[in-house]
Amino acid sequence: MRSIIVDISDKKLLVTAEFLPVTDLAGKNIICYQASARFFEYSEQPTLPRPVEITCAQPPSVADFVFTSLCQLAKKKETLCFSFTLPPQRMNDTDYLATLYHLCTSNGVATERIEIAFDEQITQAELQQSLPFLREIKSYGFMLGLQNRAEHLLQSRDREWRSLFPAVKGYALPRALTLSQLQLLENLGS
Repeated sequence: MRSIIVDISDKKLLVTAEFLPVTDLAGKNIICYQASARFFEYSEQPTLPRPVEITCAQPPSVADFVFTSLCQLAKKKETLCFSFTLPPQRMNDTDYLATLYHLCTSNGVATERIEIAFDEQITQAELQQSLPFLREIKSYGFMLGLQNRAEHLLQSRDREWRSLFPAVKGYALPRALTLSQLQLLENLGS
């Protein structure tokens, strides 16, 4: 298992990349794997690491490490799809998006196999203001998605808004946006 050591709030922490299966509602079929970071207390001594909850913003190196690990696994497992949560501080960062695309292409991973999901704290206004960035994500071939904790966005809007993140049959999470759906979102905001 690959890991890195980072300093967060003046503490050294061991970070590993984990891939949690996302299943259909019946729990029988794995739809994709959600990439995430897991933090542990770091010790020079050979002890069993204890998990640590992180409440502050993660350093950018953590997301870079998770996405790099995702690409390495996707290269080996060509039939799997993955979901990567975009760090809030990277929203509208086109240079970072280009870096993610480069990591995929340099590892021979099709971007169509990776969903870029948005943090649970994203608001409707932020999503609306990010339309050019969403279009750019789609132009690179990535899928777009919301975390299931962000479903409040879908519940607060009308039928047209909900159609932007159509539910896959038997799948609880909102899924991919097409370019035409992005255009519709832009028209709704006008």
